[in-house]
Amino acid sequence: MRYAENQYNENFKKYAVFLTYKENNILKVSRELSIPYSRLYKWRKDYSSQMSLILNKINGTTKVKE
Repeated sequence: MRYAENQYNENFKKYAVFLTYKENNILKVSRELSIPYSRLYKWRKDYSSQMSLILNKINGTTKVKE
């Protein structure tokens, strides 16, 4: 389990999470990137505060849903 979590670098995780907000669909991104839904959901929780700042800078109005 520990190895699997470490096989993705930090930038990839953040990009994958960004896509979930952009597409507004975790399952779709999970399938496209071949990442388990549960892992992507965990990353989204882990990076939610960072994504909120990034998305607000992009368009000024995006609110992050938990």
